[in-house]
Parts: sequence; C-alpha cells; structure tokens
Amino acid sequence: TKFFIQTLNKEKEGLIVVAFGQVACEALQGLDKTKHGLIELEHPAASAYEHRDWKHENVFSRINESLKNN
Repeated sequence: TKFFIQTLNKEKEGLIVVAFGQVACEALQGLDKTKHGLIELEHPAASAYEHRDWKHENVFSRINESLKNN
C-alpha cells in the first residue's frame, strides 16, 4: 500500500480517491491531500449490516463536481 500511495503522490496530481470504510481510510493516510482529493465515507456494507440507509453524502455528485472544476 505504501508503494502505491508514494507512486500516486510522486507521479500524479488531481486524482479523486474515495475511501469506503475505516480500513481504506487508514490505508490512504499517506495520500498527499494538497495534490489529490480524498473523500472518506463509511462502507456501504456497514449500513446494510445495521439495516439502515447508507450515508452516501452524494459522493458521486461530489466526484463529478470535482472533476468538472479540475
């Protein structure tokens, strides 16, 4: 994971990365947020397991808006 994050930080700019769940959020801690967008949300399976609506916070609209702005 560290190699992947380091490569993204070194070689790319303007990526939008979505982390679904705590494990993904922890894995992306090294992502350079000055170069990339990071959206952290609960994993959809967590809400399904608890029989409640997923708190998606319009994630796909947010991604589209960020892409348009870049």
